[in-house]
Amino acid sequence: MLTFFTTGKPFRGHSGVVQRNALKSWMLLDPDVEVILFGDDEGAGEAARELGIRHEAHTKKNESGSNRMDGMFLRVQEIARHEVLCYSNCDIVLMRDFCEALGCGGQRSSRFRTERLGCTTAGRGIARREAAASRSH
Repeated sequence: MLTFFTTGKPFRGHSGVVQRNALKSWMLLDPDVEVILFGDDEGAGEAARELGIRHEAHTKKNESGSNRMDGMFLRVQEIARHEVLCYSNCDIVLMRDFCEALGCGGQRSSRFRTERLGCTTAGRGIARREAAASRSH
């Protein structure tokens, strides 16, 4: 299946609600999805416990105090339950068609998209058609 990993902003106010909603949406994609939240931002540990996801509080920091991406990418490769890893910003809600496009839960396509799709209705339609075609092969 799939391991998502992310780091967030402080989990307070509107931003906290948005981030919790996004993390929950990832968990709802499939019962076997793993979600790992990196960082010691305010409320991160509480949100992780509340959602039942893994929390890695200790991260390397850059000069401005932000979590370093290279450290998260290295650590997730050591601890993830799944081979397929996906980093996403902590405020991105994902729907079932994300997993369908990725090929989760079924036979994975060996084809990967190499050009960018725009965030347009046409672009989303192309991605959905390609996902459906890869599932039928």
